[in-house]
Amino acid sequence: MAVVHVFVTVLALVAMACLPGLIAVIVVVDDACDAVGRGVRRARRRWARHRSVRRTVAQVGELPLPEDLATAQPTHPPIERIAADLRRLRRQRTGLATRSAVWQSAIDNAYDDRLSLGCRVLGVDEYLGELTGLDREIERVRLEGLLQEAGLIHRDVDAGWRPDAR
Repeated sequence: MAVVHVFVTVLALVAMACLPGLIAVIVVVDDACDAVGRGVRRARRRWARHRSVRRTVAQVGELPLPEDLATAQPTHPPIERIAADLRRLRRQRTGLATRSAVWQSAIDNAYDDRLSLGCRVLGVDEYLGELTGLDREIERVRLEGLLQEAGLIHRDVDAGWRPDAR
């Protein structure tokens, strides 16, 4: 009887010693199952998007094109031209120390005009025409940021810089 009592006591001590490890294994397995489930859901969503895009592209290919599409003229210059103009005018705006006030005003107006055109092309709301002074300058900075987010690169980029260079 004493042997059974010692055996049960030792078994209880071993079980208590292994319990934290068992709980850790259960938690890790649960996290792994959650991660696999998220991956499967993400893959399903990507596949569904891919299928819907293929279906949409196929449907667009079947649409009849307007006859005047070949003769249609764009209502604005190419976005690359707008970005180049903004870069050029920005350089001229920063080098105005030796220029007259009339020249500076003309450059500012041309820059604002190109900012407004870029906003119209990319669908960004702008209020440059309604503002003056510091408010107008703040609006320029806001628009530059929004156009940058929309993909219009209007600042000069250092040609020697590469993202992979460390």
